[in-house]
Amino acid sequence: MTEISKQPIIPKQSKQQKKQGALHRGCRTAGKGEKMEVREFYTRIGGDAASVLDRLGTEELIVRFVRKFPADGSYTQLCEAIAQGDVETAFRAAHTLKGLCLNLGFESLYRVDAALTEELRAGKLAEAAEQLPAVKEKYEELVSLIAQL
Repeated sequence: MTEISKQPIIPKQSKQQKKQGALHRGCRTAGKGEKMEVREFYTRIGGDAASVLDRLGTEELIVRFVRKFPADGSYTQLCEAIAQGDVETAFRAAHTLKGLCLNLGFESLYRVDAALTEELRAGKLAEAAEQLPAVKEKYEELVSLIAQL
């Protein structure tokens, strides 16, 4: 004979219900000394939290990957390669950075880095170097906001 559990049965949430709950939990704004919520973070960077949530599945996974972004060496490698005149390495680094931005929903950095990537793809180092300050500005803004997440 099987034993009947006395624990209440809790219905499972659908994937859509989990996503909606994650986004609604992210509605409050961060005060001084508080961590910023995912929804506010994406609003401040001009991104779409819902599309990233669709891609990654949970708010916790988003935060985990976003917090790892500053440790990625692509941006540093890009800056160094441009300074050294190494178009091939700069292109690979810019292309990697562009992919990270696209996957994590960092739209503003993605746009400026995509333009720089295309200049490097065409072998135009001088034009790419002129666009590097815009990439640097967006990158630094993003990293600053990630620190608050």
